[in-house]
This record gives sequence, structure tokens and C-alpha cells, in this order.
Amino acid sequence: MFKSIIVLVALGVGTGISYADTLSLKDCLGRAAAANLGLKAASRDVAIRREQETVAGSTRLPRVDVQAGYTAQLEPQAAKFGPLVAETQDADFATFNLGIYQTLYDFGRTKAREGAARVATDAARQSYAAGEQDLFLQVVRAYYGILETGKFVGAAKDELASMVSHQQTAKAMYEEGVVTRNDLLQAEVRVANSRQRVLAAENAVENGWLLLNYLTGAPAGYRGELVEETVQLPPTGSASTGSTVLSGSTGSTGSTPSTGSTPKPASAPQSAPPPSDLFVKRTELQAQRDVVAAQDYLVQEAKTDYYPEFFAHLGLDYMQNSRVREQAIMSATIGLKVNLFDGNAKTSRLRQAVEERSREEDRLRDLELKIRLELATAQNDLKVAAARIDASEKAISQGIENLRITKDRYAEKVGTATDVVDAQTLLTLTRTDYYQSVFDYEVAAARVKRATGEL
Repeated sequence: MFKSIIVLVALGVGTGISYADTLSLKDCLGRAAAANLGLKAASRDVAIRREQETVAGSTRLPRVDVQAGYTAQLEPQAAKFGPLVAETQDADFATFNLGIYQTLYDFGRTKAREGAARVATDAARQSYAAGEQDLFLQVVRAYYGILETGKFVGAAKDELASMVSHQQTAKAMYEEGVVTRNDLLQAEVRVANSRQRVLAAENAVENGWLLLNYLTGAPAGYRGELVEETVQLPPTGSASTGSTVLSGSTGSTGSTPSTGSTPKPASAPQSAPPPSDLFVKRTELQAQRDVVAAQDYLVQEAKTDYYPEFFAHLGLDYMQNSRVREQAIMSATIGLKVNLFDGNAKTSRLRQAVEERSREEDRLRDLELKIRLELATAQNDLKVAAARIDASEKAISQGIENLRITKDRYAEKVGTATDVVDAQTLLTLTRTDYYQSVFDYEVAAARVKRATGEL
């Protein structure tokens, strides 16, 4: 599980934004597992499959049926003996039937049904665990997405502050008659554009919180301060991670990372471990293997349709009739029953079961390939994101120095207003690339853990 920390401030009363006590990301994931409605719906599948096991094994126990009724006739049934007529039953009478049916031997049909139901229950459990892992990955994406957009807010605010400062400089120089009005208008337009970027970034933060709250089952107004650490990669990979490269709280401008002051993640995995070690924790694979095993049992069950069933039956039949001596009859039967012809339905059911088993086997092989692809792409993205962090971090320091020099040149009437705007735009873009690469790195690390089933 991640060693990341999510700090949220406590829920208040009312319909506005509320705050919560400090929560770790582990606690947040736990809340998602407990409160997410999609995951709750998946848990019902496990309970449903468990009840199906009882249904499948029910033929091992006797079946008891009871029937009772009361019949009213216009005329009682009678028998003729020449010219004589004798009534053989009462006009109105009550009936009662008790039957106990027990299957003695069905050539493995019940055993096959039980086996199919048992592995189907296990497949449902494994599918639930896989759904939980997918939910956790969504929570991680939303979590780091809030951090990322929070840093975008900081970068946009830094740009806005720089553009306001440039606007003031351009205004002072315009009033002195040193520059034309065009420089001042250009600065004012850039200030307006920077304000729009701040608003857009703040809106992205709010949308990120709405998504995170939905995933964790929290109220829509739930907010907090996020402080993160780097995702810990699984031991099966060859990569390890250092401390986080994102710091500070959401929505604050913070300080710009500088070369040498920010801890960096280690390089991504260079090679994959053996397949037997890689995917042992991938519950989707186990679930699909259980589905294939269930289809094997269903094929066995379909074959038993060609064989007879031996049974025992105990019965008690009562009919109210004052004209006979024995109104209640008890009986016991041992017999067999077999279907001789059903329009080739048995043959078609067997062929269908075989085809369904082949289909699930193909799906299993396809799933194995998809998981290998998922891991390979996640490892590649992790490696590239780490390299991007290094490159963009150095570029930030260079961009800051470039902006300082350009502003000085403009103040000294050597540079132009366009040079200042271009330098600020370049710095904002570099900062954005940096925060995006950090976000991509953390998500890629989470995807590696998901691919190996260790999220």
C-alpha cells in the first residue's frame, strides 16, 4: 500500500465547502473500499454466487413436497353394475399428498454443478478484488491530479504576479513617455489572460475534489490540504523511489523547485521479472482461470444428460372418501429415469458448453497478454517521466534567470515588452511541464503497482 499522506480538513455543517481531520491516503483508500457504490454492487456478486453453491448442492438432500386441497363436485362419481348404480366417492372431499424424492445416483451431475458454483464464487471474489484495485488506481489519479492542478494554480498565480509587475513597469515607462501605449496595452492583455489561467486552474482543482469525493464516498463539499510522498514501487520491479518532488499544499503558490534542492525519484525498472513472479497477485487472472474451470465443470454436467438418474420416492396420498376402506395410501418407489429424445437439445447443450470453455480459454490468454502490455507501458512511462523531471527542473532555473535578465533589459530600455511576455510564457510552460511530469511519474508508479497486483 502507498506510503502517501492525504490531509483533509473536517466536515462542517451546511451545504458549502466543509473540512475534515487529517487522513492518510491509506485511510482514503479504505474509505473508498467501504463507501464506493460501484464496489458495493460488485460485492453483491460474491453473495449471489455463494447462494448458488447451496442451490447446486441441493439435490444431495431429499426434496419434500406437500399438497392439500378440497374438491366440490356436482355429483359424486358412481359405478354401474348392470341396472344398479353405486357411488364410489363422496361428492365433496379433501385431499392431501406428501412426497419425498431423493436422487440416489446421477453419474456426477450434482458434483459438476457444485464444482462450477464453487469456482464461480471464487471468480466473483477475485473479480471484486480486481475492481477494488482499479478503484484504488482511480483514487490515486484523482489524488495526484489535485496536487498537479494545485501546482498549476501556483504557476498561474506566479505568472499573474509577474504580469502585474510588468504592467506597472510598462505603465510607469509610458507615463514617462519612454514607451508607446502599445506596450501598456499588451501588458494589460497579458494580465487578463493570466487571470483566466488562474480561474481555469482553480476550477480544475475543484473538479478534482468532486471526483475524489465521489470515489471515496465523501460529501461533494469535502476539502482538505494534500501533502504527498512518492509512491513506493513493488519489490518485484528493479526500481525504487525517493521522496516526492511535489511539495506544499493545494492551491498555494509555493516555491519554485531549483536544481539541487528537490529530491528526485530513481530511474524506472529496466527489465521485467519472470512471468511466474510478476502476475501472481493479479486477481483478474485468477478470476479468469476460475471461469475456465467453471466451464470445465459445465461440460462435465452437459455430458451427464446422456445418462439415467436413479432415485427413491416415498409418498403419502390421502383422499377423503367414506365409501372406501383405505383413504390414505403410503408407497415407496425405487426407479430410474432417462430421456430418450429431446430434439437434440442435449447435443446442442454439450456443444455450447465446449464452445464457451474455448471462449474463456481464449480470453484468459488475451488477458495475460494485456497485463504484460500494461506493465511494459507503465514501466516505460515511469522511466520517461523520471527523465522529464530532470530536464524540466533544470529548465525552470534557466527560465527564472532568463525572465530576470529580460525584465532588467526592458527596465533599462534595451529589451522590448514582447521579450518580457515571451520569457514569462516560457517560464510558465516550463513549470507546467515540470508539474505534469511529476504527476505522470506518480501515476506511472501506481500503474506499475497495479500491473503487478500490489496496489
